[in-house]
Amino acid sequence: MMCTDMLSNRARYNYTWMAHLRSLNLTQEDLQYLINITSFDDPDDDGGDGHHHHTMDNGCYNCGGAVKSYSLLFRAAHGYVSLFLCVFGALANALNIAVLTRKDLAGSPINRILCGLALADLALMVEYTPFACYMYLTTAKKEEFSHVGAVYVLLHTYVSQVLHTTSIALTLVLAMWRYVVVK
Repeated sequence: MMCTDMLSNRARYNYTWMAHLRSLNLTQEDLQYLINITSFDDPDDDGGDGHHHHTMDNGCYNCGGAVKSYSLLFRAAHGYVSLFLCVFGALANALNIAVLTRKDLAGSPINRILCGLALADLALMVEYTPFACYMYLTTAKKEEFSHVGAVYVLLHTYVSQVLHTTSIALTLVLAMWRYVVVK
């Protein structure tokens, strides 16, 4: 089904349809077809001349194959780049914690906030490393994932959101503290 068909008949596709869709055991290929990322031949498209034409962009998510090309390139590089950044970031944050917890620096409120920020970022990078290995290196070619893998990805989602929120909150506290001290 083309995206334009879905948009013109939007009233037919309600929450009941979405609930039914979730209950199906779809592969990654099925989902790509449904959201129209991959290009496909439309058997009804003869362009008015009796010949079937290869449809590259049906007015939605495909962009002539550019989205899929970028997605594949990103997926191939992201695992290795994120692992490098996580290892480097974890080491840098561990050094920050080591410096900021020295006796002469540990008493300052700003240094305590900075230490908490480094701790939250360190935990985030340590937590993201196995996720990157699982999603981008070990299962990059798979279309189906195990139940344990799905539970792990769900837990990763919650833990990473908590750690990101903690990091953002500490950054805001740091900014407010600096504002109060400078004022």
